[in-house]
Amino acid sequence: MFTRYPRAGEAKTRMIPRLGAVGAARLQQRMTEHTFTRCRTAVRMATNRTLEVRYAGGTGTLMRRWLGEGVRCLPQGDGPLGERMFRAAAVGETGRTVIVGSDCPALDADLLDRAFAVLADHDLVLGPALDGGYYLIGMCRPRYELFADMPWGTGRVLALTLARAEALGLRVARLPALADVDRPEDLAEWERHRPVDAVFAVTAAASGDDRKPEEVPAAAGREGFRVSPALSVVIPALDEEHHLGATLAALDYAPWQELVVADGGSRDDTVAVAREYGARVLVVAAGRGGQLNAGAAAAAGSRLLFLHADTRLPAGWAAAACRLLDEPGVAAGCFALRIDASDPRLRLVEAGVDLRTRLARLPYGDQGLFMYRRFFAAAGGYPDQPIMEDVALARRLRRLGRIVQLPLPAYTSARRWQRLGVLRTTLVNRLILSGSALGVKPETLAAWYRGDFR
Repeated sequence: MFTRYPRAGEAKTRMIPRLGAVGAARLQQRMTEHTFTRCRTAVRMATNRTLEVRYAGGTGTLMRRWLGEGVRCLPQGDGPLGERMFRAAAVGETGRTVIVGSDCPALDADLLDRAFAVLADHDLVLGPALDGGYYLIGMCRPRYELFADMPWGTGRVLALTLARAEALGLRVARLPALADVDRPEDLAEWERHRPVDAVFAVTAAASGDDRKPEEVPAAAGREGFRVSPALSVVIPALDEEHHLGATLAALDYAPWQELVVADGGSRDDTVAVAREYGARVLVVAAGRGGQLNAGAAAAAGSRLLFLHADTRLPAGWAAAACRLLDEPGVAAGCFALRIDASDPRLRLVEAGVDLRTRLARLPYGDQGLFMYRRFFAAAGGYPDQPIMEDVALARRLRRLGRIVQLPLPAYTSARRWQRLGVLRTTLVNRLILSGSALGVKPETLAAWYRGDFR
């Protein structure tokens, strides 16, 4: 199977104008998983078959982390596509070899099995694509002439391949013609054939499996292959169309990560923005604590990151967070707060938050709070209260272990400081934090947050 590692900006590039870079990469991920299932099933239909994944982009470690440690993954190597395909076919020159891509969702195990069967009395088998190419090529002995100087990506590939096969005197069999998914107008074909729940399966990781991403094997769900994400990002949102896109774009995309947006009934385009970036969207009752709990319940990852819709994380955040959570005695982690404005007074606010986080181990929600699912469950999740749900959870977590702040910055919107003023916002925040520590009712704290001090 030929495929590409789904890195945003490098995968399914012709889909980017419609889906965005992250959405196109997620499509590449899901289509690869869909095809991989069928290849694996076809391999199991006969005892003498093996499956090999030839990849472009990424590394062997990333591919195995994604598809499973037991999968044989090799780089396609350099050169034109035809040369890469010929090299792959030459590996199996002592037997029958079938090569497929990952962009034909109608391809199934029965067709693959049929391709191997017809090679018993044919030299070549082709699966014609409706765009003039082919979605499958199988042979008993690789012939370089079938691959060299081919105008790949055009509607002439199939016709030229057939003409060359005839000139070589090869006996050719054809499978049914199917559609590829290469361009935005082809997306309806994917929708017709994709598994209904082809995002993630809730497997062992959802019940507290704490293995590292590379240790999580490929999982076979009811509808086929699934990847259980090792880390789920949960974002509560309400009318955040102007901030959510930047937040989602800043997240390092990887197939072993999951994005869940718990929307509280937005009246703007928040939901559309979330879906554009490939996030799974839940529509739940408004209330940040409840939204966060709903997102965590729906998420499949063994690690959870709770992130505000107006907070952007830096490159490398995922690896740093996972490493921190694997340190002994750590219950949760967060990032260093950075307020996205140039006002020098905000640097003093940041310094105060940094000091409080390090000494009191009480981060705010806009610092991004992450933990293993088992710690979230042991702490009882977020309390059902109108404000300070993040600090309340942090107080419970610090009884279970250390809360550690990473030096990496989390850039949060300065809109509240700019709207109310830096001094007033800071004083109100301090008052609310002190009131919370003294046992003031959350409803009263919420009134103070709104400016009602009666």
